[in-house]
Amino acid sequence: MALLGCLGLVLLVSAAPAFAQQGPSAADRAAAQALFDEARDLKGKERYEEACPKFEESYRLDPAIGTQGNLADCYEKIGKTASAWIHYLEVAAASSKAGQEDRAKIAKERAAGLEPKLSRLRIAVRGAVQGLEVKRNGVMVRQALWGTAVPVDPGTYEITAAAPGRKPWHDTVTVGADADRQEITVPALEVGGEEPAGPGPVGPPVEPGGPGPKPGPFLGDEPAPETSDGTSLKIVGLIAGGVGLAGVGVGVYFAVDSYAKYQDSLKYCTGKEPSLKCYETPVCPKGIYPCPGMTLQRQSQDAKTAALVLIPIGGAMTITGAILSIMGFVQAGGASSTSAAQEPSKNEEEEEEKRPSDSEEDISRLSVLPWLAPSEAGLTLTGSF
Repeated sequence: MALLGCLGLVLLVSAAPAFAQQGPSAADRAAAQALFDEARDLKGKERYEEACPKFEESYRLDPAIGTQGNLADCYEKIGKTASAWIHYLEVAAASSKAGQEDRAKIAKERAAGLEPKLSRLRIAVRGAVQGLEVKRNGVMVRQALWGTAVPVDPGTYEITAAAPGRKPWHDTVTVGADADRQEITVPALEVGGEEPAGPGPVGPPVEPGGPGPKPGPFLGDEPAPETSDGTSLKIVGLIAGGVGLAGVGVGVYFAVDSYAKYQDSLKYCTGKEPSLKCYETPVCPKGIYPCPGMTLQRQSQDAKTAALVLIPIGGAMTITGAILSIMGFVQAGGASSTSAAQEPSKNEEEEEEKRPSDSEEDISRLSVLPWLAPSEAGLTLTGSF
């Protein structure tokens, strides 16, 4: 039962973010209602240009069907036919789903009335190249829409195109009201413009007769490579190992408790076989149900299940923590060796000439490589002696 309680708590905690994200907050709903009321007042005064942004924000805070319907009507009043049309269609779909057939019918009729008036813009693309991006007023036009006459609100649009290694291009097009049709063609972009970043120059240019280039990053003055002292690995390893050991300890406790409860249950059982389960031949004191033996054996089984889960998981985490800790210590040793090698002492520099070369003496090397597989782990030692 303890295991079931733990699992229930984990599921509850995991589900908490999902519940927290359901619907707008009370503060958002209050703000949305205030904006909606103000927008309705402005709309009643035929101040549509001021009302539409407030409807937009109200719908963003609390996406209600009624707010979207008013927003669509407001867009229609200011001539944004494409925006009004698509909002009417969404209102119709949402209303039908909510069982509000009267509202759905009105929204469908309003959308159908706007459809013949929709203005459209077609963007044709010539000479498409890899990485080409076409934008309309800064918004990406996906490749599937190239060459398609798309409903748009009347107005002026800036069309831009850019691609790596090509000169950018831009132009404007004005779309009129009442079923206007406009088309603009993006030409094949000229080669030029900024090239993708590549390897830098080997060194600064050398003027004729001038001094040679100063040593740079590619001329032997390389910065020392960054090394890690393995602290992160050691910390993670110690934490994982500690949690794993705790899991093993709790699992052992459940195992012992399972065995003890099972032994206690046997005195309530009848029959010659020690493994006989109480619910097969229950012996219940008069007026007592369930039998004490049955209860003890069920508790024993729950504890056994918890032990079988916790001990393997805790053992795996302990092994993982040990491997990570070893890797951290190995990394720390490598960082120390690198630091020492990068800053030789004066005596070492003087004795360097006296030391025999690699061909004159045997060199012993040892490498330690920890590894981890789904069902096993270990260390691999390689070297020459």
